[in-house]
Amino acid sequence: MKTPLKCPHSFVSAAFLKEKLSTEDKINAFALGAGTIEFDLWENGYDLTLFSNQYFVWEFWKCLQNSPYLLLSRIKYFHNNLRVHEIGYYRDKWYNKFPDPYHRAALFYLLNRYSETGHFSHSEVTKHNFSPLNLQTLERFAPVVETIEMIYDNQKDFTHSFPHLDPSSVLLVSAGEYKNTFLKAKNVRSPETYYFNHEKIREYLLSERQKVVLIYKYNAHTDKFFNKKTYISKFGTVTERPELAEDLIVSNF
Repeated sequence: MKTPLKCPHSFVSAAFLKEKLSTEDKINAFALGAGTIEFDLWENGYDLTLFSNQYFVWEFWKCLQNSPYLLLSRIKYFHNNLRVHEIGYYRDKWYNKFPDPYHRAALFYLLNRYSETGHFSHSEVTKHNFSPLNLQTLERFAPVVETIEMIYDNQKDFTHSFPHLDPSSVLLVSAGEYKNTFLKAKNVRSPETYYFNHEKIREYLLSERQKVVLIYKYNAHTDKFFNKKTYISKFGTVTERPELAEDLIVSNF
């Protein structure tokens, strides 16, 4: 089932991962965003715990889990009453403007849907990108998240949490894009973009403390950064040709 949030990365590796992973495995999945891969596995009987260090992402999914109809009513209210010229204001102020978690979750959802890519601070945001069908998708998705465990992890760098995981579990990291950049660490990331310390993730994978699977979007920089990897084509199938790769799967087993 399609998730209610837009995924900036549009991963295509679900079928491959369902062959690689066992339903007997306990899977700790970092980092919950749109949940494209994670909820696909969950719906197919895999045992997952989801982690997010972005409070508002975790909050959205918890609101959908705890009271989907309250969340839907808030989304409908804001969509019907939000004027076009107010969208830019709420894009900058949505998180600090409202003390009510369902108000924040509703605005986060709408900004995600209004955007072209899901990264609403990086792309055009317009109400024309929203359809009433989006609400039907959200409502149908509520039962999927009803019983799954979702944990808010307040570590900025997820790798600090990895050593505390059960070593018999599988670590699944939806890392997205890793691009070569000369920009130093400063305020260049949008608030809805996850931070990953790719060097430390690679070190942890190579330590073989536990089974690790990393999901990246393919690019030449990421390809050179890792040794053992699998190329996934846009059709979700394994390919030996890097130029046809859409996703890049890295694992230590």
